[in-house]
Amino acid sequence: MTEIQREIPSDDTSRNETLDTLRVIFQDKPDLLRAVTLGDFEGQGVLNEVRSKDRLFGNPVYQFTVGRTKAGKTTLGNLLFGAQAMEVTGRDDCTDYVGMLPMRSDLYYFDTPGAGGKEHYENYARLALGLEQIEDEERTNRFELRDYGAATTVGGETVGVREQVITADTSEAEFAEKFPPDVLVYVVAPQGQFIRTDRAYLKDILHRYGDKVVMALNWFDGKTERVDIENVRTQIERVDQQIFGGSVRPRFVEFNARTGAGIHDLTRVLCQVIAPEKLGGIQAVLDGELKEHARVQRSLHYRRTMHRIAARLALNTVDQQAGSQDLVSVAAGGLSQFGVLTFEAEASAAAFRKDLAALVHREADQVREKQSEVITTQDVETQQRDIVTREPVFDFQESTHTEKHKITRKVEDVRAKKASEQLGILADTAAEALLSWMSRGPAAERKAMWERAREDSLDRTERVVEEEVDIPVKEIRQKVVDYQEKVIAKVNEVVGVTERVIGTKSLEGGVPVIELLLSVGTGVEAYCVAEGERERVDRYVERERQRVALALNRAKPQLAQLLKQGHDAEEEIAELLDGLFARS
Repeated sequence: MTEIQREIPSDDTSRNETLDTLRVIFQDKPDLLRAVTLGDFEGQGVLNEVRSKDRLFGNPVYQFTVGRTKAGKTTLGNLLFGAQAMEVTGRDDCTDYVGMLPMRSDLYYFDTPGAGGKEHYENYARLALGLEQIEDEERTNRFELRDYGAATTVGGETVGVREQVITADTSEAEFAEKFPPDVLVYVVAPQGQFIRTDRAYLKDILHRYGDKVVMALNWFDGKTERVDIENVRTQIERVDQQIFGGSVRPRFVEFNARTGAGIHDLTRVLCQVIAPEKLGGIQAVLDGELKEHARVQRSLHYRRTMHRIAARLALNTVDQQAGSQDLVSVAAGGLSQFGVLTFEAEASAAAFRKDLAALVHREADQVREKQSEVITTQDVETQQRDIVTREPVFDFQESTHTEKHKITRKVEDVRAKKASEQLGILADTAAEALLSWMSRGPAAERKAMWERAREDSLDRTERVVEEEVDIPVKEIRQKVVDYQEKVIAKVNEVVGVTERVIGTKSLEGGVPVIELLLSVGTGVEAYCVAEGERERVDRYVERERQRVALALNRAKPQLAQLLKQGHDAEEEIAELLDGLFARS
């Protein structure tokens, strides 16, 4: 296997890059890798308690939320209320009334018009709070109070809101005495800075309400920077110094009105301001079962995130790269950084990062090797072979002998005829001769006549004679005395086959990648939440590996079936892992 040269990330930039790479991989799930801390889950628990638990506070608590327009006051109120009761437009001056959200817990949330917009809107808030109105602008002698206690949402619109007009003449009796502020939350959008309008408004509030004010710095995702936060804090501290001369320190809380992050911290600070006799059970909720519930929920959230990372990486081939590093290592590194952020262990994590990075890269190499298939080809070795036949070699022997054979042949016997026969013949002949002579014919004819006369004087007979004769016979004998080979053709034949490696094919990560990521993820979690003296991080990872491997082995058939289905089964794989580990 080719050695992969790499640098093990060790600085903050590299750690963030691995987490950012994971976010790119999961851009279809933008909220998946948002680190949710213990405070976030405690905040969610607080929200649930405040919204639903009857008489959580000892006595009604009146919280007034103030600040410049577009700071997020109405958004915070809707978050606490658990419904989009009050309209939020995101524009200046979206609130021109005082909204009241009574909750079952006996918390009353008052949403006030923002400062810095239309002056008479700010004067609505100033009238409700008993502050001097802005003199050089339009003054008001009334404001509208909207009670959302019985409101419901129908077809996207809020109905059932009770409206009441509070006048300057009756505001003291009808409003100020009835709803005296227990705490004022001044909401600031830091990216908008803390301008002159804020400073003037805050000074008037501090003059009247003193240390009942909490400064809530609202983080806007993608807009607020840390430098904005620091600049705003500096401006507020200057105002506080001018009013109190350093005797009272401003209470700062950072939160997110949209997501609820930091609500737990905000609630704790509010409890420092609210009179003790009004706190009731809220302090017990903050210090008691809420903490354990938050720890459990944080772990579940972290593990569900980890399972979705593992499910997606298991369906990708192990040779995929993320920049100059392999994707499996980057995923494991990003997951460990996500764990550090989730469990708020940045300080203690510095001790294990180098060891963990080395372990991750070593384990990732082993996974890639295990999930690689060797590609081979067959080399065939041949040689030429003669096709041979055997032909006999003959010896020929010749001999002659006689054989007796009986033959038949014709024999002619010739004898002279008797005298009387001859006389008759001669008479006839003489007569003929006489005639011939008389006719004086040619000589040839005279000769022929003579021959005929002579022949007629002989008696001829034929007979068959059988006799035995010796006939010579020549005999040739054929004898095989040897055999000789003769090549009649040539053929190529296979004499051997050898396999030769021509490359490797990377397979999907499958169960080995799931085991690696879950071992690293849960090992980091165990390290981060450990109390007292910690062991080396690789020991936590190894213990978790044994537990993870055992659980995965039980689900091996189900996992194998889902992995065969490919990316369509990604969420099913994650849910299977939830069932195996998220509840443990």
